[in-house]
Amino acid sequence: DSPDAYLSVKHDQVVTLIKIYEKDCEDYDKVKNDGLTEQSNFLQDFSPTYKQLPELDLRAEILSKHIYEQITCDRRTLSLLGWLIRNGDSLNRFINRHNSTIEINRLGNKEKNQLLAEYFGYYGPNNKQDKTYGVTISGIEEYLDSCIYFSSQLCKELSNSADKIAKKIDSNALTCTPANFDIAVEKGLMPDPSLFSEFEDMFTEKESS
Repeated sequence: DSPDAYLSVKHDQVVTLIKIYEKDCEDYDKVKNDGLTEQSNFLQDFSPTYKQLPELDLRAEILSKHIYEQITCDRRTLSLLGWLIRNGDSLNRFINRHNSTIEINRLGNKEKNQLLAEYFGYYGPNNKQDKTYGVTISGIEEYLDSCIYFSSQLCKELSNSADKIAKKIDSNALTCTPANFDIAVEKGLMPDPSLFSEFEDMFTEKESS
C-alpha cells in the first residue's frame, strides 16, 4: 500500500476538528472571566460541531501476515508493527468515544450553556464538571500522531528490507521505490520525531566507554 493508506486518517475532517476545538478553547479562555452569561457574545455565537469521524482502517491482519510470513525483519520492524497496531486500536476507541458523545449531544436537545460546559470542561448549570470531550480530542490527536510516525517508519523499514532481499537474489537488481512522505511533510502532517525518542532509544546502540 502507498503511504497515503496509512496517513489517510489524518485528513481534513480530523485536522479541522482539532483546529476548531483548539481555536474555540483559545476564544473561551479570553472570555471565561466574564461569567459567560446568557447575553455573552461567545455563548450566542457558540456552535459545536456534530461531525462524525471515520475510524482508521489499518488492515492489521493483512499487514501482519505479509511481515511475519514473507519478510525477514529485525526487532525494530516488528516493534513498529506492534506499536502501530496498538496505537491504531487506541485511536479508534477515542474516535468512537467522540462519535458517541456528539451523537448523544445532538439528540439530547440540551441547552446551549450546558453543551458549552461539556465542550470546554467547566462547571455547568448542574454544578458538575465533565472534561470527557476535551480529553477525547487530545487522545485523538496524540494517537493520530503516533500512528503516522510508526507507519512512516514502518514504510521505510519495509522498503529497506525489500532492497536487501532483491540484492540477495540479484546483485544488479533495482532498488525498491521508497514511500514518499514529502507532501505530508509540506502539509505539516508529520509529528515531531522527538516525541518518540524513548521508542527510538530502545534500538540505539550505546557507545562503549
